[in-house]
Amino acid sequence: MADPNPHKLKLAHFLVMFIHLCAALPFIYLSILLLIHAETTGGLLVGAGTLLLIIFTFSMWLPVLFRFNKKTMIPDSILLFSGIACFTASYFMSPTGSSTNTGFSQKFHGQTHFSRAGITNIVPEIDQLKLGTYVFRYLPVGIDEKQMNRLRTLVLDVYHELIKEENFKNAGSALGMCYEDIFLGKRSTLHFYEYVPRQLKKDKYPVMIFLHGSLGNFIGYTWVLKKVADTAGVAIVSPTYGCGNWYLDPECMTIGETFEYCRANKEFDMENAYLACLSNGGTGLTREIMLHGGKYKGFIIVSAVLEENIYNSSEFLSNIKSKPVLILQGEKDDRIPLDNIREFESVISESLVTSRYFPEEDHFLMFSKRNEMAEIISKWFGNISEKKQ
Repeated sequence: MADPNPHKLKLAHFLVMFIHLCAALPFIYLSILLLIHAETTGGLLVGAGTLLLIIFTFSMWLPVLFRFNKKTMIPDSILLFSGIACFTASYFMSPTGSSTNTGFSQKFHGQTHFSRAGITNIVPEIDQLKLGTYVFRYLPVGIDEKQMNRLRTLVLDVYHELIKEENFKNAGSALGMCYEDIFLGKRSTLHFYEYVPRQLKKDKYPVMIFLHGSLGNFIGYTWVLKKVADTAGVAIVSPTYGCGNWYLDPECMTIGETFEYCRANKEFDMENAYLACLSNGGTGLTREIMLHGGKYKGFIIVSAVLEENIYNSSEFLSNIKSKPVLILQGEKDDRIPLDNIREFESVISESLVTSRYFPEEDHFLMFSKRNEMAEIISKWFGNISEKKQ
């Protein structure tokens, strides 16, 4: 059999290398972003390690395309071991998943468990979110450049506070479950962050179950709500549901499993269980009210997506009637039209509604007004307790 045409063979090699390059481009881009913008040493190491390993894979083409072997062996080895060293170092800097604080913890129920070596743990959440604000400018997420810059500043403000607290820093990130939802459609495993203000030494703690919004369960949300817990004496349980499309769980199974976990916890006062939401979490909150709203004492709605066909249903209105509801909304929120929220407020007029509208705030209210919001929610809890007495 005749040898293959060397020119055709070389052309085939160049074609495969081109495909290799196209596949590597997103990783090259993200690695460069990490090197430029990372807030942590761990993020820098992952960026450097990824670039070194990508360069190493391309160096493997040199002997194939240009027919020299020995000259590349030492540089290739340096690239390979340097890349591995960067990832190894980032692993030892990553969250351990454990907590020495008796108040804060994370829980897994199901097949998923904490993975210290997972990419969403060796790249700290602060770096993932900061990178996201640069990447999303190219995606149709409905946020313009000015808003993205503001969001980046707000996220960094919150996370610079958070990473000073070792227990939150060591908890790790739930964003891997968001990515699994986006790319694999997997969102069934129950994971949640839990904070109980045990320093208050109460016999039982009222519980607030918090439903996160789009793009996952940021640990920063629990950090912000920690101030409510410490002031009002309530426990915070924040379940994860993929990237936050709660409407894909029409039977509210994840919320139900979270409630059952809380009910089995002897520390929690389930006669005083509250359901709260942010943004897309509103699609879960309204469905849960429609199906099982009677078991909650009250509801907190922050910059929420609210569907008219759900909240106008007779089941919803029956289950929310005469219950305390707190609404917090930015008037410049261009994702949640103000008229929609005011209409919702008028529909539930038979409930005990307290609303606070922020004239200059947008969809990022939970971070931009976090201290004021925590104070309002804490006072709302206090008023309910006073009326009960």
